Amino acid sequence: MVYYLSDDQKQWVRNSGFEPLLYFCLEMLPGKLAYNIFQIFDHNSVSLRLKNATISITYEDVFDVLGLPHGGEMVKLGPTEMFQERTKEWLAQFETEKEREQITPGKIVQLMKGQGLTQNFKLNFLIVFSNVLVGSSPNSYVDTQLLRLPGNMDQWYRGSLIFLTLFHVDRVRHKGIKLVDRHFPSFKGWTEEILKTM
Repeated sequence: MVYYLSDDQKQWVRNSGFEPLLYFCLEMLPGKLAYNIFQIFDHNSVSLRLKNATISITYEDVFDVLGLPHGGEMVKLGPTEMFQERTKEWLAQFETEKEREQITPGKIVQLMKGQGLTQNFKLNFLIVFSNVLVGSSPNSYVDTQLLRLPGNMDQWYRGSLIFLTLFHVDRVRHKGIKLVDRHFPSFKGWTEEILKTM
């Protein structure tokens, strides 16, 4: 998604506290590594359970791994009926009823190409971001609950597979070998090729 952003859009991303995402270039995770990490993730304690240790995951870890802002205000969504007009305008981006029922992150990214710095662009960015890096839907279609975010879109925000994978490779040494230098955010340096060696 970040490849297609205009200068104005990139500035909005920076102003919204998401600047590190402008440098995110990982496009795919190795399936075997992701599967293995899901096997040791305990959603009740929000931790990775290794053979000899448990690694808890905190807000600070999300900040360290993805560079996402944390603290400040909680994200509180409003009732559906208050956001019917916004939802209707956002859904109007999709031509058919079938498209409106089967919205994927990829479809939203395609819409964003050439889109100006509009309300729909901001909502599109937040929905792709939340569905890819913050949480994940049980199917391939996006969760659109951020359409119910009150206020304007010019503010800072705070168990995705991408996060868990990058957290794991950053915190758990691969056979004692240092594969990448530590950076901030720690996703920098990790590539699909390096992750495949895990």
